[in-house]
Amino acid sequence: MNVERRSMLPARPTPRGRGRPAGSLGEVAQALLAQAAQQPGTARELSRRALVGDRVGMYTASRLASAGLLVRVLDSRPAVFSAKGSECVCLLGEREACAAAASAAFEALAALFARPMTGGAQALETA
Repeated sequence: MNVERRSMLPARPTPRGRGRPAGSLGEVAQALLAQAAQQPGTARELSRRALVGDRVGMYTASRLASAGLLVRVLDSRPAVFSAKGSECVCLLGEREACAAAASAAFEALAALFARPMTGGAQALETA
């Protein structure tokens, strides 16, 4: 019986770091954030302006939105994103304050039209 002995290999090689360090952004994410800082847009618009593929751009935009680096500025379908801290558009978090201001403006307008008119057409011409 002739049995060959093989040298024992290590069970697993020592783990090496793969990919980027945690917290760093890739080229696609940086390009999307740069475009979102210039002007808000949908994920498809941002990816086309950043000159990356639609699917890669939309996937990266969803990951950036879940990380909080892109924020929704319009509650529409498809969603419109802007870079965090951008001053372009009123954010959805401020929607309640905007709605309260609009409600007050409509109430003031309704109060103007609720006043009874006196004097007829001649009073309107002189006003």
